[in-house]
Amino acid sequence: LSSCLILAAAVVFSAVPAHAQHSDWLLGSFAMQGASQPPEGLYYMNLFDYYHASGSTFLSGDSAKCTSRASACVGANFNGSGSFDLFVDANIITWTSPFKILGANYGANLIVPFAIADASGSATVEPVLSLPGSTLTLPSGTSGGGSTKGSIGDIYVEPVNVGWHLKQVDAIVSSGFFAPSGPYNSDAKLNIGFGHWTGVFGLGGVAYADAA
Repeated sequence: LSSCLILAAAVVFSAVPAHAQHSDWLLGSFAMQGASQPPEGLYYMNLFDYYHASGSTFLSGDSAKCTSRASACVGANFNGSGSFDLFVDANIITWTSPFKILGANYGANLIVPFAIADASGSATVEPVLSLPGSTLTLPSGTSGGGSTKGSIGDIYVEPVNVGWHLKQVDAIVSSGFFAPSGPYNSDAKLNIGFGHWTGVFGLGGVAYADAA
């Protein structure tokens, strides 16, 4: 069996400030040969991704304590929990042409995703009145909700995909963008689209231990 060493990197450029960013690319979508351009031809692939996140420590805190000089102080115990499930069905069209650029094959990619997202969460706030030598817990308040949406996602277009196929090394350089084709509403609790254009530049390579 041959073994290989993989090196891949992607740089993402967005049209909105970094503090408003979400991840446009699902990491781990492609396996070991993701950094290698396929042989000449036209390919279609249907890729299914599932992502889950949940926890009860998204938000937590203890009530404030009175100082020695304070006669009374008010604080709160608070905590939050939630879960998120994302199902993505990606339709991928890949073309590797016989045309050469600096010894590399020219190609292109198109990814049209369809996604279903389900999110739910809740938060509890418990006011606490602290007095010297005693603590009084006041009635707590709880808020929660959930949302489920499904639609086409942001389409990825990669017009630049050049790959070198050497004896024991494959290398690839790519450049593309995510188009805001998925629905997005800044006031919504849950969105399928990201509401902005995103540029992507990628480098990748696979080194094989033997010629086989």
